[in-house]
Amino acid sequence: VDPETGDAQYFDANGDGDVTSDDRIIVGSPHPDWQGGLTNTVAFRGFDLRAFVQFNRGNEVFNAIRIFADDGGYYFDNKLRDSYVRRWQKPGDRTDVPRLSYDGTSGARDISSRFIEDGSYIRLQEITLGYAVPARFTRASGMEGVRVFVSGRNLKTWTDYTGFNPDVNSNGASANISLGTDFYAYPLARSVTFGVS
Repeated sequence: VDPETGDAQYFDANGDGDVTSDDRIIVGSPHPDWQGGLTNTVAFRGFDLRAFVQFNRGNEVFNAIRIFADDGGYYFDNKLRDSYVRRWQKPGDRTDVPRLSYDGTSGARDISSRFIEDGSYIRLQEITLGYAVPARFTRASGMEGVRVFVSGRNLKTWTDYTGFNPDVNSNGASANISLGTDFYAYPLARSVTFGVS
């Protein structure tokens, strides 16, 4: 952002003095450098605890929500907190969030690498705590091997990504040429389940 005007500044890649579509460059990849998960189960005196942690590192996500939610006030959508708190406000301000411009002249709504974010995350995907009820308590009912449990899914995601879910592709699971795009994709539901088996 220009510290004097508050307008977004864009890179003139080919050096011809004009910022046009000829200045487009590759700014990231939707493919992670590495990804995986860890699972473990421990048991002690009738109790069992199983946990699954998923992780992803090194991919970028095009946060297309910001086209409307971080646009300098051009559209009437809800805005992200940073688009007001961290925005340029007076000459000399140093920030990466352009000034407000309801007429769109600050360049805040122009699609650029400003909307590309790190999609790395660690997620507590599942944790389950169970208890095998001793047979002496269930014999009278004619049941055997009774286990009660509580299980949680998608309990916590640690990430710097500002959207709902860094593990997203708004273009669908079968899209293979337009990966890593988040355009108001529905976030993962957090759930807690109690049961008897």
